Amino acid sequence: MDIKQYTRRLKQLADALRDIGQPVRETSQVLNMLRDLSSKYRHAIPAITVRQPPHTFLSARSYLLLEEQYDKEHAKTTAQ
Repeated sequence: MDIKQYTRRLKQLADALRDIGQPVRETSQVLNMLRDLSSKYRHAIPAITVRQPPHTFLSARSYLLLEEQYDKEHAKTTAQ
């Protein structure tokens, strides 16, 4: 799963829990995102967790999307 699919699924799960009266705190959503993150992006965890104020789910998602895009561009450049 790419970052967009992965985070969309996590958001759907959080929204479903909210809809049945079990909301998930923003910080918990970010930590859940990081917990099951592909090992390819483990280097991003400290950058996301150290930030004060903490990243929101959407800002952490944006950070990871940029990392994913960088990896794709780097792979293209390396292949050429």
